[in-house]
Amino acid sequence: MPVLSIIMPVFNAERTLRQAVDSVIGQCFKDWELILVDDGSRDGSGVICDSFSDTHEKIRTFHQENRGLSAARNTGLLHSVGQFVAFLDSDDLVEPDYYRRMVNAMEASGCGMVMSGYIREFLRDGVCRKRMTVTFESRRLELSPMTESDPGLVEFWRSDASYNLFIHVWNKLYRREVLRQAELCFNELLDFAEDVPFNVAYLQQIGSVCITAWEGYHYICKNQGNLTARWSEGLIEANGRTWRIIRDFLQGKTENPELSLADGMYLRGCFLNLEKALTAGQTYRQLVSAVRRTRKLPETREVLGLPPAYRDISLEFLLYRGLLKWMPAFLICAAVYLRRSLKRRMGRL
Repeated sequence: MPVLSIIMPVFNAERTLRQAVDSVIGQCFKDWELILVDDGSRDGSGVICDSFSDTHEKIRTFHQENRGLSAARNTGLLHSVGQFVAFLDSDDLVEPDYYRRMVNAMEASGCGMVMSGYIREFLRDGVCRKRMTVTFESRRLELSPMTESDPGLVEFWRSDASYNLFIHVWNKLYRREVLRQAELCFNELLDFAEDVPFNVAYLQQIGSVCITAWEGYHYICKNQGNLTARWSEGLIEANGRTWRIIRDFLQGKTENPELSLADGMYLRGCFLNLEKALTAGQTYRQLVSAVRRTRKLPETREVLGLPPAYRDISLEFLLYRGLLKWMPAFLICAAVYLRRSLKRRMGRL
């Protein structure tokens, strides 16, 4: 039985799949299995998966009809046998010592989860235009119970590291026994922020998290074809549901939860969804309609009705708050156009 099960969902990834798998094969840590789940690919991905499993005894391939990212991950979980579980997307890659360091951190800390930083690479036409490194301060986070006697706790919940506990599964290591006993899986009905309810459910089962001060996962952001760049009408409401899941978790853990970062990230999500609508070719009238729907959400009204923690919230979040709360729809649309233009100039689109 391997120590680590690495689950990789695959859908029409023939251009990047070999690089992703090769980054696993080249790991310093050798006690792993790689589970490739071909989710009904229509290109050559399935053939590539089979070629890897035919030539590497540590790699197994499963084919299924296209059912989405969550279903593919669930298939991988069903067939995993390792002590620990990691997720790797088929268009990303990991550095040679990444899983060795993750497993060592899990074993040394005895925590229920390990979270690392990561490197975001923004690609345009196959060329990396910008690279951003997300690094966290090393610490052991006690979840049960959260206590304000820890002098660094409030500071932690105001940092980006706290929000990263809930988003993403690919920069984390999980204990398969916890997943199995709690019967945790991904909700296959969700097509937005699928990682958040999964991570929250997992965090409710464990007592501590080991946060590392290093990064080794390369998160590749492409300007086209990326799931995170897709627009649908349901994204506006889905952003509200995601915020409430995080907020309810924090409120259930301590009497005085620090919520300013979660609230700010919700407001950023509102503008990100508007940007997705613009990128998808929505008309100005449709964009105005999306602004009005966003404002009518009870989650938006609740966030805007709360007094902002001016000492703790960033200028970016204060700007989002001011626009949504006070500005007419046409100025909000103008801000969305400007936001997209700035991201392009910065190499992030």
